[in-house]
Amino acid sequence: MYDLRTDKEIVFLALKMILKGMNLRSVAKILEIKLDTVRRWLQISAKHCEEVNKVSMKEIDVEKVELNELWTHVKKKHIQA
Repeated sequence: MYDLRTDKEIVFLALKMILKGMNLRSVAKILEIKLDTVRRWLQISAKHCEEVNKVSMKEIDVEKVELNELWTHVKKKHIQA
């Protein structure tokens, strides 16, 4: 979030709102900022996440079967809740 003109707390709040399922237009309207600004923050964050994943997700050996089992577990937890 280097070199943004907006306070980083506002940027992080916008990103949290998006993560919780709010659409970009609603986030922009609530925070009284331009929709293009929210889009740009999201693009910057996504790029940063990709870079972090490149570094932190090296040499992880996960098979497709394991991911399917995890999804089944998550789905069961969701249904029970």
